[in-house]
Amino acid sequence: MEWKFREYGRMQYRLAAGSTVFNILGASGLSGGTNGPLSASGAYAAPISNYSAGTYPWGVGGGTAPTLTIDTVPHLNQAQIQVGSYIVCDVDYNTATYGLVGDVGVPVFKNAVTDIDYIRKTSDYVARVTAINGAVLTLDQPFIGGGSGNPAPYGPGSASAKVEVISGFTAREGGTYIAEWSGLFLCSTIDGAQLFIYYPHISILQNRDVAAAWAIENIGTTDLGGMELDAQYAALAFDDPLDGETVVSYEGYFYKPGEAAGF
Repeated sequence: MEWKFREYGRMQYRLAAGSTVFNILGASGLSGGTNGPLSASGAYAAPISNYSAGTYPWGVGGGTAPTLTIDTVPHLNQAQIQVGSYIVCDVDYNTATYGLVGDVGVPVFKNAVTDIDYIRKTSDYVARVTAINGAVLTLDQPFIGGGSGNPAPYGPGSASAKVEVISGFTAREGGTYIAEWSGLFLCSTIDGAQLFIYYPHISILQNRDVAAAWAIENIGTTDLGGMELDAQYAALAFDDPLDGETVVSYEGYFYKPGEAAGF
């Protein structure tokens, strides 16, 4: 299966690349030293005291926006967080641990990583700051992602998480980290019914370009184009726990509310 993202974001990169996605910490690589943007340290990591995921639809239509509270205003200022900043919120990396680390489950070889920011560099818990009131940050969306751990109610790991500014992200192709997902695709019909296809186990197709060109539609010329993220997956076999049958996908139909069966 294949689909394309025309909006660039961290989760879109994760789904399209299928490999490790790094957050480029805000101060990384700007000192003119020998460290690159992935190995350099970022700005100050500010401790948090509270996180609220808000309610859907976040910040509009009766919903409440997600908020993240830094422990003190001086720490907020030291972290150089401003309205419009992109931030990552997650725990310090314990340099004595190895294996699958963080809620993302990035593989770390024994004694290979000494960077205390490593989990924040690979964390999914990224958002944009839309407002600041004292030490309370309002976010454009709740933290999403993870998937390999058991996130605490805070979402970005735990109450011991810290916040750092990021300037972007980059996908590193190859390596031993290959993400696998489940896929649920819904199609709502004009009369209110739904069609669905569910793939219990899909795996990224490696060794290909993540970014693909596309021609802008409905402009009367082929001169203009754009770049989109291209996600390609293979559906893998799955043993149905109901009866042990090996299947690839499930397809189905939900009646619209009040529809009589058989119509």
